[in-house]
Amino acid sequence: MTKSVFLQHIQKLFACIRYQVYTQVRALVRARTTDRYITKNEMKDILSQLDTRVMRLEVYKLYKLPPMDESALQRAYITFMVDQALVQKVRVIKQSHERFMIAILNCDVFPGLDKHNPLASAQEDLIPDKFGNKWYEHQEGTKKVFKKIEAPESDEDFEIHEANLLEDT
Repeated sequence: MTKSVFLQHIQKLFACIRYQVYTQVRALVRARTTDRYITKNEMKDILSQLDTRVMRLEVYKLYKLPPMDESALQRAYITFMVDQALVQKVRVIKQSHERFMIAILNCDVFPGLDKHNPLASAQEDLIPDKFGNKWYEHQEGTKKVFKKIEAPESDEDFEIHEANLLEDT
């Protein structure tokens, strides 16, 4: 397994997870007339029904790879860990996926996400910029203000305060 195939596999697997979770969340929310959220138990049910083993096998088929178990991906990652650029790419992919999943589980609407099955194409599945590695540039109405804490132990301690730009005068 090459580094590029490894990255493609991770991206496609995450896209499959998002697709399956989103379609289930949308089905639950659309069936309701008033509440536009899912309960904690519904979220647990959706996430527990995910079969990543089957998804992984489907991704292998898509990229015409021989079926491998999860330990093959772990071995590949350990082998590639010496490449700091790859480790950073994996970190960005994972963090973007996590931010996107949080939005999906918060019942945000993403038109077309439930209509495009990631397994239908080997093309890269893009993540909206607001969840990508420059997500902080897309925070609407909020800015981060960093304030130094007066502490003799360390010069590097900071507090983060959120301020709503709409209320600034």
